[in-house]
Amino acid sequence: MPSIPVPTLLRLLDAERLPLAGDWSHRAPWPGLHTVLLRRQLPAPGWQAPLFALPAQLIAGLPRAVPKRQQEFLLGRLAAHEALKAAGCPATQAWAGQAERRPVWPAGMTGSLSHTDSLVLAVAASTSTGVRSVGVDLESLAPDPEAVRAIEACFDEDERRGLAACPHGLLGGFALKESLYKCLQPLVGGWIDFEDAWVRWSGDPSQPARLTLRKTLAPAFPAGHELQGSVGFFEEHVVAAVAC
Repeated sequence: MPSIPVPTLLRLLDAERLPLAGDWSHRAPWPGLHTVLLRRQLPAPGWQAPLFALPAQLIAGLPRAVPKRQQEFLLGRLAAHEALKAAGCPATQAWAGQAERRPVWPAGMTGSLSHTDSLVLAVAASTSTGVRSVGVDLESLAPDPEAVRAIEACFDEDERRGLAACPHGLLGGFALKESLYKCLQPLVGGWIDFEDAWVRWSGDPSQPARLTLRKTLAPAFPAGHELQGSVGFFEEHVVAAVAC
């Protein structure tokens, strides 16, 4: 449990907690999914993480990196902690570790993290609710040119045509594929390519997206297996999730 209140920790880290407008987390089609969203201010020149005031569990594994990356790491850990508590994990155990730059969730829990320059998102659920794994992704609605090229390259022609017919459809499809990777990689191991799944989404946030595997990733995830995704919009961002 943090030694000082979470709102104080957030102020020290130049961030604040936000409601997820549009009830995106409530529309997601999985039980027990708990969401924490933070707005961050990018560190000013000379900013240093206030390590003296932060719980030891929060700073464990803090990278030796530029202030922006350290702030992002700490806010991700704090958001994960709050999401895990909301999902029923005891506060003393609700800390995500790290292995190979990926979060490691407490036993009996699953979750996912994503961030942009202005937002940090964490979701968590107890596996007792039937959610084995979850992945989330945040993307700016105004990606830079390099990101646009990467987004366009992750679809085949037919898939791209269907998504491009919807407002922000390609960006939503990209966020879904990123979420799929985060969801399935802990379960199947190895690399999952963008072309390993076909995405269908109407562009309507109230409607689920469908992701169909084009190759067998593991016995439990054969070619043709379908997963469900959810897409929403918040503060000039698209937010997507996939769970199984």
